[in-house]
Amino acid sequence: MSSNDTVTSFTISTLQFLSQHVIIHLPIILIVFGNIGCLCNYITFLQRPLRSNTCSLYSLSGSTADFLVLNGNLLQTYLGSVFQLGINYFAGTRFLCKFYLYLLVVLPQLSTTFLLLSLIDRYACSCPLQSKIRKINQFQYARYLVVVGILYSMIVSAHAPILYDITYGFCFVTQSLLNSILYIIFSGLLEPFLMLIMFFKTYKNVLQSRQRIGVQTSLPSSSTTNRLNRINNQFIMMVLLQVAVTTLLSLQWIIFYTYSTATIYVPRSVERQTIEGFVYTLTNTIYYINNTNSVSLLLY
Repeated sequence: MSSNDTVTSFTISTLQFLSQHVIIHLPIILIVFGNIGCLCNYITFLQRPLRSNTCSLYSLSGSTADFLVLNGNLLQTYLGSVFQLGINYFAGTRFLCKFYLYLLVVLPQLSTTFLLLSLIDRYACSCPLQSKIRKINQFQYARYLVVVGILYSMIVSAHAPILYDITYGFCFVTQSLLNSILYIIFSGLLEPFLMLIMFFKTYKNVLQSRQRIGVQTSLPSSSTTNRLNRINNQFIMMVLLQVAVTTLLSLQWIIFYTYSTATIYVPRSVERQTIEGFVYTLTNTIYYINNTNSVSLLLY
């Protein structure tokens, strides 16, 4: 056996070991920490002083979506891959096929949409008091935005049940290219792009607010000005952290998904199949950290 064959064999066996004994169990860790984060959010934002806060409404809505993703989508995948338990949606009825694929797409979409709404809410907070956009910070308007966010997520995820169907007794996509393009655009690229826009617009408003404070304050180095600057810096860092984490976790998965879609008909060696299968599973699992970052954000 040549040295190249030895390296190839070692690579395949190593990745197979990691996939079967390490990566396969990562979902249960994410589920545990994600549920802790959701519970912390519920305890924090359901307190009486915070119940009528618009950001609390978006956080609670997002935590509910995260809870459903973790204990529905991810737990079902884990039980099926490790213990062969749960409902076999892919070999079930036409309804189960379409319903399960819809949940796989719409629930993560809901979580990201609520995060985007919270960023819009923070952008509105950074606008001048006389701006009409500040109406978004009123609780009655926030409730309507939550409904709009749910409807938006349901509409942009509708391609999943439409393009999947039972074929020869199994659940398969009927138009794979169209389904992949729609998924990449709406579930992978659009909302991270909108989040970046909201961050830069919020950052711009905070800078303008600092300038107004500097003009109005006769003592620029006063303790009041320094305190306001610290609050603004913390505000910007919190928004930046949320946007950066969500964007990176989403893009690392959608980039490899795009690569897999674009090269689906390219012949592959056994080694390449093993490597790409490992990376596909790893990036897809890492993507679910989006639904567990409540813990880190609360600690921050």
